Amino acid sequence: RLGRPRAEADGGWHLGPGAHLKRPWPFETVQRFPARRILTLQLGYTPDQSPPPDTVVWTRPHYAQEDAYLVAGHDPAAPTGTVAAGDAAAAAPVNMVSFNVPVEYRITNLLQYAYGHADPDGALRHAGARALTREAAGRDLFDLLGAGRAEVASALRARIAADAAALGLGVEIVFVGLPNIHPPVPVAEAFESVIGAGEEREAKVLDGAAHAARQGPLAE
Repeated sequence: RLGRPRAEADGGWHLGPGAHLKRPWPFETVQRFPARRILTLQLGYTPDQSPPPDTVVWTRPHYAQEDAYLVAGHDPAAPTGTVAAGDAAAAAPVNMVSFNVPVEYRITNLLQYAYGHADPDGALRHAGARALTREAAGRDLFDLLGAGRAEVASALRARIAADAAALGLGVEIVFVGLPNIHPPVPVAEAFESVIGAGEEREAKVLDGAAHAARQGPLAE
């Protein structure tokens, strides 16, 4: 009413079921919000309206647009998931990774959500992108692609929830998933070539060990 939520004496700013009367615009307006619905936003990519392909590969675009994030390099001498400190003047090894992160949330404080920000969904999307950037910067690529994915999803959910609470968005983060992590499409083929070369090298090392295991007893 007149740009402010209605006072409780006038029936309150939240309306219950049934019919209600209101003054004509612009003196009173009614805003509707999906207060009990699970809402979803996408981080790291812009969905495409066309149906998804039957086979998803790293070398072909998955969505209309995908962002690239910096992921820290891994020191082979350090424990998995940690980042090499190194000399400040030395170049730090980094990788580029694309994330497809669905975030599910629901409104818990309707007054904050409706009046605290001009675009609460946009503010949450920016907070999520900031949290994803910070979380990715301290992770190793192969830890993200492997066993560390569940831990990263949990840590990312905690970061987004903390930022949303600090901003007073009035939402609860219900779920954060990491269903798809991959090298950016322009470099995916080169990434697969490097990985393939490493696998071939490992195979040759194992073939040599097997040959030695066979020939050693015969020589003795």
